[in-house]
Amino acid sequence: MAKTNGWVKIHRKILATRLPASQFKFFVGAILLAKTLKSPNPGLVDLSVRQLADELRMSRSEVWRREKELEEMKMVTLLEKGFIINNYKYYQTGKGVPPTGQEKETAVPPTGRSVPPTGRSVPPTGRSVPSRTSESDNKKDKNNKKSNKKPIKKAYGEFNNVLLSDNEYQKLVDKWGEVECHRMIEVLSGGMKAKPQRYKYDSHYAAILNWKRREDKEKEADHGAHRGHTKQTSTHDLKESIGRPLD
Repeated sequence: MAKTNGWVKIHRKILATRLPASQFKFFVGAILLAKTLKSPNPGLVDLSVRQLADELRMSRSEVWRREKELEEMKMVTLLEKGFIINNYKYYQTGKGVPPTGQEKETAVPPTGRSVPPTGRSVPPTGRSVPSRTSESDNKKDKNNKKSNKKPIKKAYGEFNNVLLSDNEYQKLVDKWGEVECHRMIEVLSGGMKAKPQRYKYDSHYAAILNWKRREDKEKEADHGAHRGHTKQTSTHDLKESIGRPLD
């Protein structure tokens, strides 16, 4: 149900969406109607097309078009009823992953890590850096850097607790698409936040793959049970209609 009181904050970075006036009106209205960050499902707009049209003073056909347009832009994920605003936290705080298609103003390193300027090495305190090095020394330094270099992981998810390297993130996008990738990241992020003692992983990439496989198996099992129930019911109805046992 739509909220009729209270207030909602919107960060000025929403202007970076560069949406046309009609889409911008619909998107801001959706943010005003979405569940807040304190709710179990932040960014969820659980209203039908008819309800949205009444709340936003728009026609149903226009609401439907705006939903489909924003879905194609990867800004919302449509559900059976309503939709989820992707990266909802970004529009509330200006922090986190910016929406697809928007340029990042500044690169935000993972919490607790500092990133030195690209191409420059920081010498240890109290040591001087020699002005000249031999070619063999340069090659040794490069080889040592390659062997000791670990991929930098960035924080994803509503609670910034899902750590993925650029390569791992791209693998998930290539495997499922960006919308499903973000959904699984949010599932893992919420699970680890709710039960931090239970969900501890050495690799969040591997954890997402396992959660997805388990989810697919449960859906397949539910689907099979539903099909079996439908078949049994249909046979019973056929017996009743014929009035005699089936051959």
